[in-house]
Amino acid sequence: MKQTISLEKLLNKARKYCYRSEKCSFDVLNILFRWRATSAQSEKIVQLLIDENLVNDLRYAKLYVMGKFKLNKWGRLKIIHYLKNKKIKDTYISQSIAQINEEEYLQLLREILDKKRVTLQCNSEYELKSKLFQFAFSKGFEKNIIMQKL
Repeated sequence: MKQTISLEKLLNKARKYCYRSEKCSFDVLNILFRWRATSAQSEKIVQLLIDENLVNDLRYAKLYVMGKFKLNKWGRLKIIHYLKNKKIKDTYISQSIAQINEEEYLQLLREILDKKRVTLQCNSEYELKSKLFQFAFSKGFEKNIIMQKL
């Protein structure tokens, strides 16, 4: 038989979980599911955490975008894909992606292409461009921007 944990205990555990690092509502719902919270408990806890400003999906999205862009050197497409998987609203995703400076974005693409070019051993210019394109595309950069830089 499923043992239920009190709402107060779950809420305190969830608060500690949110204090450690920025979380979105999807992350909190997932952890509550793993802790065997009921759906009613989960919804109530997430709402309380939102009211306490411990969970804020827009803030999460903005921090996620800048972290993945600056630290992981991801392009917009990959970042958007991962935010959509976290069930972040499209408006929040748009606002968060908009904070990426276009010049910095193009500069980052140039840098990762130049760095990768040095490591590749290719027999032809076509093979080199093909591998560079695939690499940049896997990092989440848009096809048209990659083609311009190649």
